[in-house]
Amino acid sequence: MEIGHPAVHSGILPFTCAFLMTVVLRLSGRSGWGTHITSGAVGVALLASSVLILGSPAWPVHTGMQKFFYLAAGGLLLGALLDLWQTSLRITIVSGLIWMTVVFVWLAWPQLGGHKSLWLLATICIAGLTIVLRVTNRPGHDTSAPVMFLIAALSLGGMAFIAGSLSIAELSFAVAAAFGGFMLLNWPRPRYPFGAAGLLGGGWLYSP
Repeated sequence: MEIGHPAVHSGILPFTCAFLMTVVLRLSGRSGWGTHITSGAVGVALLASSVLILGSPAWPVHTGMQKFFYLAAGGLLLGALLDLWQTSLRITIVSGLIWMTVVFVWLAWPQLGGHKSLWLLATICIAGLTIVLRVTNRPGHDTSAPVMFLIAALSLGGMAFIAGSLSIAELSFAVAAAFGGFMLLNWPRPRYPFGAAGLLGGGWLYSP
C-alpha cells in the first residue's frame, strides 16, 4: 500500500503516530511533565497527516485549507503550555474559548462584516463554550472526552464524504484515528489525562 493512499494518511499514519508519540512524551518527560502533555500526541499526529493530505504548509496563506496546519500547530502549542503550567480549569476554559474565536475569525476573515457575521460569531462562541465546558468538566483521567471527539470526527468525516468534501473527510478520519491511537494506551484502564493539548491540538477542529 502506497503512502499516498487515503487509508495510510487518514488512518494508519495518524493512529500509529498518536500511539507512539503518547509513549514518547510520557517516557521523555522529567518530573512528570511528560504525563501532562501526552494528549498532545493527537495534535502531532494530525499535523503529520495534514502534510500528506494537504501538502506542505504554504505562506502567505489564501484559503481556509492552507490555514489548517498553522491553526493545528497553534492550538497544540497553546494547549501544551496550559498543561505544562497546570493552569486552573477556569483559565483553560477561557483560553479554549478565545482560541476557538481566533480560529473562526481567521478562517472567515474574508467574509466577516455585517450583522449576520457577528451573530454567527456569537453563536459559534456559545457553541465553543459549551464544547469546552462539556469536555473539561471531568476527572483528569476520564476517557469520555476523547471518545466524544472520536465519534464526532467519524460523524464529520462521513458527512463530508457524502457531501463530496474529500479533504475535510480525510482530515476528520485522521483526527478519529489519532484519538484512537491515544485511546488504545488508555485501555482497558485510563493511564494518561486528556488535557488542553488534546483539546486544542485536535478537538478545535469542531469549533468553527
